[in-house]
Formats: sequence, structure tokens, C-alpha cells
Amino acid sequence: KLPKLPKLPKLPKLPKLPKLPKLPKLPKLPKLPTLPKKYPHFFSYQLDISYLFRYISLIKLLKFLNLLTQKGSIMGKLLSSKGDVKNLIIYRKAELLYDMTYYFCRTFLSPKDRTVDQMIQAARSGKQNIAEGNSTGMTSKESEIKLINVAKASFHELLLDYEDFLRVRNFRQWEIDSDEVNFLRKKSCDKNISNSYFLELAQSRTADVIANMSIVFLKQEDYLLYKHLQSLEDDFLKTGGLREKMFAMRSEERKK
Repeated sequence: KLPKLPKLPKLPKLPKLPKLPKLPKLPKLPKLPTLPKKYPHFFSYQLDISYLFRYISLIKLLKFLNLLTQKGSIMGKLLSSKGDVKNLIIYRKAELLYDMTYYFCRTFLSPKDRTVDQMIQAARSGKQNIAEGNSTGMTSKESEIKLINVAKASFHELLLDYEDFLRVRNFRQWEIDSDEVNFLRKKSCDKNISNSYFLELAQSRTADVIANMSIVFLKQEDYLLYKHLQSLEDDFLKTGGLREKMFAMRSEERKK
């Protein structure tokens, strides 16, 4: 048997700690002012300390928005509204070409033919780049010119596909001064005729006729895009880009 361990001596009691004095009450922080009454669309409750910097930034933003709503605001001078792209004749013509190309490829070409996807994508690329270019033009003339030029190149690719379709199948391609071409030109100039008229006309014709119709519209679109690029170039030379406008406006503001 192991021997019993001796009992440990009792530890002395620790002295009681003295009571700490009460800390004085901190003074209440003053309430922050509420947002101005002239901005009723934002919150009007009292702001906390943690929201102080956000509050200051919000006031600056409100002043800027108030400036933009005034007559002759910065927005009117700096960013020019491009309007609805669907009102542009180049977009309406591009939309017609996409619809006709989609119908042509799905109706007269084999689904296994790689040309189907290429022609539809070329038509879509032309239409979408016009829309994107018009939207981007508010802040970048350079981007707008590039995108319109991409649309022009896409439609040129589509034009070659239609010409190849007629050539390899020994179909007649309409001459520049043929009766068919003159008929389409006159109808295209009529503002009362919509795209649905030409689409319904195409759907009642044979493949070679639709290809020739598309070629006529593609040549018109190519010319319209060329003139549009010229107008963008002239506008850029006269007014400059966004950075130049911003620098000029900033310089004018500093002189005041």
C-alpha cells in the first residue's frame, strides 16, 4: 500500500478589493440636423454618427442632382441624348435584313449547312452593333464610330454570302438598273411602307428573289452607314469627345 499523502495547508484568504469609484456620465452628443426639406424623396430621420460621412456625400449628390434639373444643366451640355435607336433608318433597315435573313436561312438552306449560322450571326451583329453604338455614343464618339464600322463590315460579309448563293446555283443577280431594283428603291423611299410589307413580299417569293431583295437592301444599308459614319466624323471634329468637353467646361467654370 502506498502511504497517505499529507494534507495540504489551507491557503490564506485574499483581501477584498476596494470598490472602484463610479465613472462620471458622458455628456449626450448633439443631434445631427435632418436632411433639408427641399429633398422630400430621401429619408428625414435623425442620422447616427456612423452615417455622418454618408450624410455629407448624400448632400453633395443632392446638390448635383438639383443642378442637373436646372435649365442649361451640365447634362445638356456634356451628354447629348441619342434618342430611341428604333427611330433611326439604319436600324430599321438592319432589323428588316435580320428578319429576311432568318426566314431565308431557315426555309431554303439545310440546317447542317454552316452558312446558316454565319449568315444569321452576321445579320444580328450588324443590327446589334448599331444599337450598341447609338447607346455608347452618349459618352464616347470613338466607340460609336468603331461599332458602326463593325456593323458595316458585318453587312458586307452578309452581302457576299447572298451573292455566293446566287452565283454557285447559277441564279440571275438583278442588274443595277433592272425593273426589280427600281421597284424596291421606290418602295423603300415611301415612308408609309413598313418593314412588314417587304417581309410579307419576301415570304411569297422564291429563294433567288429573296436573295436579290436582300442584296438590294444590303447595298442601301451600306450607303446609309457610310453617310452616318461621315456625319459622326464631322460632329467629332466640331464638338470633340467627352474629355475635351469636360476639360472645356471645367476651364470655363474656373474662370467664373
